[in-house]
Amino acid sequence: MVRQLSLLVEESCAIWTDLIREYVINPDDAYIDSELQNWIIDKCQKVSDKLMDISKSDELEFGELKTLDSHGRYGVLAKVLIQEYQKLLPSRIKVFTAFWVAELNDKKLKMTEGNRKSVKHIPF
Repeated sequence: MVRQLSLLVEESCAIWTDLIREYVINPDDAYIDSELQNWIIDKCQKVSDKLMDISKSDELEFGELKTLDSHGRYGVLAKVLIQEYQKLLPSRIKVFTAFWVAELNDKKLKMTEGNRKSVKHIPF
């Protein structure tokens, strides 16, 4: 169950990856259109559905959780998911941003090198 919850936290962080990538690479053209908005809603709904499935698990039939129905357990799990998400997201953003900036710089360097090779040197 802990593994499933950890995967949901990772999945939740990944929902924003494409938007953040576009903002890093193309800050003037990054926006949320209706297609992206629907995609985000769909992904969030899937996370919510998976969380509800976990809340119905027999693994939660112990201690004080045993006294809660599946909706009460869902609330507890959602709180844990949000707390872990808030801890993890900033570090994920830093890692991915560093990767994308390096990738972008690498592409620019290759383009510059390619342009230098294509320029013919004229002897003086």
